Amino acid sequence: MMKMREVKPCSDTINDEASLRISFKNGNKEAFARLYTDYIDLLSNDGLRFSTDREMVQDGIHDMFTDLWRNRAHLSDTDNISGYLLKALYNDQGCLRRWLSGLRSQLFKLKKNPDFFRLCG
Repeated sequence: MMKMREVKPCSDTINDEASLRISFKNGNKEAFARLYTDYIDLLSNDGLRFSTDREMVQDGIHDMFTDLWRNRAHLSDTDNISGYLLKALYNDQGCLRRWLSGLRSQLFKLKKNPDFFRLCG
């Protein structure tokens, strides 16, 4: 197994995306926070093109970052962090797709309820 190189604290070493990615993969919490703050606006704005429900988009993004943190050691290398994050948000297992799938499932169950239209009216 390859040994990970030691990374200095985030604030001293992160001046490019490659250093940020390496620090994040090595478990640097400052790098995680920096990824979030650097990309939250891009992800939010793009997510709002997918759904107008701002809260759902934010929840999907937060879930995605949680998944990234849990699986950080197994993430593939990339020089395009923004593209990687956008793909993670929208891919087949992406958080926004899971959220929408869950909402569709709940709506389908509601529509099967004989009182659905009375409840909506």
